[in-house]
Amino acid sequence: MDSSIHRMSVQQVLDHPVVPEEQKLALRCFLKSWYGKDAQGGWMRSQHGSKDAAALLASSFTCYPMGNRHLPCGGRLVDCPSELSAEAAVDPFRILMCGYGRKHCGRGNQCRRCALDRIDLAWSEFLPAWTKAKHWCAMVFGMDRRAEHAGIHQGDGTLDPETASVPVYQPFAGRANGAFSLHSGSELEYMVDATRNAFFDTAKKICQKGILGGAFVHHELAFSFWSGVSHYDGSHIRHRMEPHLNLLVNAPQPLDLKVIKEIYRVLCYCLRRRLPPDCRWSYPDLWFAPVLAKAGMASWLGYMLKMWRFDLWYQEALNHRCSRRELNLCFDEIVFLNGYRLAHPKGATRRYGNLRLNPKNPEACIALQIPDPMTQEQIKLCKDESYAAAHPDLVDAMFFWLEKRRKRRGHSRDDSETEY
Repeated sequence: MDSSIHRMSVQQVLDHPVVPEEQKLALRCFLKSWYGKDAQGGWMRSQHGSKDAAALLASSFTCYPMGNRHLPCGGRLVDCPSELSAEAAVDPFRILMCGYGRKHCGRGNQCRRCALDRIDLAWSEFLPAWTKAKHWCAMVFGMDRRAEHAGIHQGDGTLDPETASVPVYQPFAGRANGAFSLHSGSELEYMVDATRNAFFDTAKKICQKGILGGAFVHHELAFSFWSGVSHYDGSHIRHRMEPHLNLLVNAPQPLDLKVIKEIYRVLCYCLRRRLPPDCRWSYPDLWFAPVLAKAGMASWLGYMLKMWRFDLWYQEALNHRCSRRELNLCFDEIVFLNGYRLAHPKGATRRYGNLRLNPKNPEACIALQIPDPMTQEQIKLCKDESYAAAHPDLVDAMFFWLEKRRKRRGHSRDDSETEY
């Protein structure tokens, strides 16, 4: 947006003449729910930053498919690229209208409502496995350009990687810091993909080696902005993109420092294998903390699959004295367009070891298998008592998805509605 408005100010967004009217309408609908006196409104207000994020989305000029229309992108009118499909778009209108007409946008990285859906499914899948493995641990694989800082860090019982952690192994101390920052431009996409694949390779190898019993992993991106000559688009806004992998793992033996060092060794090996020498701009970093209770596992799954906090990225950029006009011009392209493309949301979550279903050995998987959604034909067939008795798996699937739908609509367990 070619403007110096504060994009997290709802009133400034609604008053600005360039913001598309349909996105203003979507923001008003969002605010109507946000100010509501019902349970949904209370939940929305309890989500810190939800209104700020909605204002950012409403003022977004991302390019998404709407026939042959000319769409605003970064303050300019451009043709919508033919290769951009509806599945690869960040549609501010659809995200802000998520839930209206019982239609959901499915954009868990940008929508808190849909992020809650995927967190709830993860709870259903992995919380029943708590008693089936002896030792659980939370981990984060990342990269750090600071040689004195990169290495292995142990977290506390809060399971929050952003709190102070204890460095336990720093093998690169004394070396020079990394010289460059990874940005979201297409010319560095191969480095982002290589780093992402190295993280996935590490999780797979440590399960195959028997170091871990199983792993549930989710790839995520984080952005930071600050003032300075850009290395991306020639503006005075610099940005850095930080790919990292969040993991929930279990192991047959306690994950002491010796085991963690072996995991770190595999991480370094996989990064060297994927990244050529001239692309090793940062050092491997590993954070870990034991999961001591089932409630801690639920909390960590919520952290792993959370929505992107792009409202915090925008506010921190302003705190770093970025020009608001230049930030507004580049924020949508860097976060909503490039970020969505580089995040590969459909392939961001994977399972390994005893948390992945192997059709040849289904008993080895300790996680609860989420049934496929029921078709209307199957629902009609299950109304026949004899058919339902012969297909108990379909009946279980029907009640599972019924409960999920009721939760999505805000019903409690005590409600009397039972029709699918």
